[in-house]
Amino acid sequence: MSDRARAIEGLALTAVFDAVLTASPEPADPLAVAEIEGAAAAVRAALARLETAVREQQGIPAAHAVLRALHDPGDRDAGLLDAVARIVAALRDGLYSQTDDQAHHAADWLEAAEGAVQDAAVENVDRAREELAPPQST
Repeated sequence: MSDRARAIEGLALTAVFDAVLTASPEPADPLAVAEIEGAAAAVRAALARLETAVREQQGIPAAHAVLRALHDPGDRDAGLLDAVARIVAALRDGLYSQTDDQAHHAADWLEAAEGAVQDAAVENVDRAREELAPPQST
């Protein structure tokens, strides 16, 4: 993936993350909703570009680049899956700060979702990267 594509993705994911963190707790706030929807649209556009790049660039080097974009064990802030987990965590934390039981139950589900992204998805991406790694010379 080019540095430009990585930068675009980073900006789009940052926009969503910032929108979630700064959104008003008031669900009817049209500006907060519009900001979140706009940031999500930017992320979807960036992911569509990534998908197009993946389809155009076949082979193991391209697969490594995509796997690293999904989860980079050397930089947990860089991976797309890690960004999704942070967004879910921010939403979960916001719901836990509410006083009603319904919000807390929803937050419990989001905690499970965050764990699923961080554990199962990341683990499987790492396993795929290991499978594609060149054999160790002895």
